[in-house]
Amino acid sequence: MKMAPSRALRSAIIRLFSRDARTITASLCSSCNHQARRSINILPDPPQNALDKTALDPITAMNSRGLIAEVSSRDAPRALVKNPTAAYAGFDPTASSLHVGNLMLILSLIHFQLLGHQPIALVGGATGSIGDPSFRSTERTVMQHDTVHTNTAKITAQLQSIFEKSQLYLNRRALDKGWFQLPPDGMKPVKVLNNLDWFKDMKLLEFLGFAGRQARISTMLARDSVKSRLQSQTGLSFTEFTYQLLQAYDFLYLNTNHSCTVQLGGTDQWGNITAGVDMIRKRNLDVPEAERSNIPAFRRKVYGIVVPLVVNSQGEKFGKSAGNAMWLDSEMLSPFDFFQFFKKTADADVEKYLKYFTFVPLPLIQQVMEEHQSSPSKQIPQRILASEVTELVHGEEESRKAIIMTDVLYDSTEKYKPAEIISAFQSSPHFTSLPYDQVVGKSIIDVAVATGALPTKKGTRRCIAENALSLGFRKITTPEHIVSVDDTMEGKLILLRVGKPKYRVVELVS
Repeated sequence: MKMAPSRALRSAIIRLFSRDARTITASLCSSCNHQARRSINILPDPPQNALDKTALDPITAMNSRGLIAEVSSRDAPRALVKNPTAAYAGFDPTASSLHVGNLMLILSLIHFQLLGHQPIALVGGATGSIGDPSFRSTERTVMQHDTVHTNTAKITAQLQSIFEKSQLYLNRRALDKGWFQLPPDGMKPVKVLNNLDWFKDMKLLEFLGFAGRQARISTMLARDSVKSRLQSQTGLSFTEFTYQLLQAYDFLYLNTNHSCTVQLGGTDQWGNITAGVDMIRKRNLDVPEAERSNIPAFRRKVYGIVVPLVVNSQGEKFGKSAGNAMWLDSEMLSPFDFFQFFKKTADADVEKYLKYFTFVPLPLIQQVMEEHQSSPSKQIPQRILASEVTELVHGEEESRKAIIMTDVLYDSTEKYKPAEIISAFQSSPHFTSLPYDQVVGKSIIDVAVATGALPTKKGTRRCIAENALSLGFRKITTPEHIVSVDDTMEGKLILLRVGKPKYRVVELVS
């Protein structure tokens, strides 16, 4: 749906996204144990009648945002409108946390959830000990059972947390912004399952007697993921070769026990997904005709959907930064750094990422991108992307703090009260507290060392000589500078900056 924004609307969007003017509602806490807080809205209200609230099927809704790479059957959209179902995606516990590369599948499940379907997140407590060989050049390192168990527990908790936060997010956007309509009976809470629960007591002969009988070697060998490994020097182990049977059985089990008819995965999962579709189809054919009516009609037809591989405009795989994974665990990557990862998105990628990783309506994305053409330096789309994804994954409060921290470090401290800044930075390793009389009236060199901004007085002098030390956004030009009340925010904090990346937020306590 393409709609040209009015001049008034364009002006409103610029005002609302401008770093110099946000819509802010202040609510100060009187308790000494609580810092001042206020909700920060960096999103404009959508234009009236601009949003399509029609309850589409999830495939059509996802496809409109570029989230569909392949679907196993053309009748899937029509079937999903008629019958609420369950959809699942799998996550192997190869690390103690998921990363941003897993977000596409998580958000795809949420698209199903938003339209009344049951999301299932399957953690591979059994399959994780083997490792999916799909399009890998070498076999995965075998993990110890204790490691798999620990990772499974952590990822299970992480998925539950993300779905809980995303549900709160969707409620806010539906009720406060009117972006979409929620299902009449509410969104179904996610089921987080572990495939070890059905594999741990299964006998090998039992598995081969059913799953092995359904599979054909010629079909398994023909899969691209298998052929690429067979042609390599390392080859393919039998353990890896059977992975597709295990994943296929997962789909069958979920279809039988949880009425699941949709499996979602990445493009590298297509072969494994279609193996599951084939296994369920053959199971249905093997059931005696007299008993076939016991299988609900909607459960007999199943579908595989793959989401596209996300690469940036340089052709680099999404989710890595200088070779490091962007983790979803706040202990492994702070919500602030998570926010910065998305805020640094290139102009060439930001529209695509807004469609992939947020639920901002398409007409609103279009309008924001049009405004971005005239004011690219404001980075409005990047700020929306970062704040929306951070709120989805880490919650509203962490997103609010990341916005404040970003403004304070890269824009201005003037729009916030000291208590708000202290509250936002308090859990940061760059935050510290010092007695007021050890800062005000003291040499900038002594203060810089005392706060840990710089390790030595000699290094501080050199930093000042190189014009790299600032109090707030004011450069320190002389090593004789004495910190005054004017250098503080209301006598309650100072911000020391060393170049661009290094900083200290210092609370002044009496």
